Parts: sequence; structure tokens; C-alpha cells
Amino acid sequence: MYKGSLFQKSLTYCLREGYSVYILSAKYGLLKLDDKIEPYEETLNKMSKQERREWATRVREQMVLLGLFENFVFFCGKNYHEHFEGLKAFDGLPGIGYQLQYISYLIKKQNYAKK
Repeated sequence: MYKGSLFQKSLTYCLREGYSVYILSAKYGLLKLDDKIEPYEETLNKMSKQERREWATRVREQMVLLGLFENFVFFCGKNYHEHFEGLKAFDGLPGIGYQLQYISYLIKKQNYAKK
């Protein structure tokens, strides 16, 4: 369902590194890669700041239940990570363009390491 270049590149990198991957969904909150969901048209980009804050609270609760506060990185737009600042080990990267450059760099580094 998720086909954007940032998602695809991030997924490639994380799977090669053996990281656990979760998806931030505007409708469902935190999803595992193998979760089955129905297609939807929701996005945080169309929500108010208060609605995004409530969404982040719900996702934070899901993360706590899964024990995900030890070490994590969000690869996503600002609206998806803006209310997670200050949490332990949060590493938010500014701007989608910067994130695409960074993840492309990491993938190139992986490819060289395999040679």
C-alpha cells in the first residue's frame, strides 16, 4: 500500500540492516509490516494540530506497549513526527528531501560494504 520513494528506500535500508520496521498510519496509528489493512485516504497533512497531537498520543501508547522507546528513527514528514520531540532516542530528520538524500547515502554505503 505504501509506495512513496521515502518509504521504499527506508524500508530497503532497514530490512538490509535487520531493523524492526513499523509504519506510521494516519488511520491506524502504528502498524507492523505484515498487518493487513483496508485502503484509506486519511493523512495527517489534512488534520488540525490538535488532531495530530491526539494521533501522536495514541501512537506513543502503541510504542510503549511494544517497547519501542529504546532506539528508533522516524523517516517521515514533519506532521508525522512533530509531537514526538523530547522522547528518549528520538532522531527526527528535517524535511523529506533531506531524508531521501540521507537514506540514499546509507544505501550506497551498504552496497559498498557488501563488495
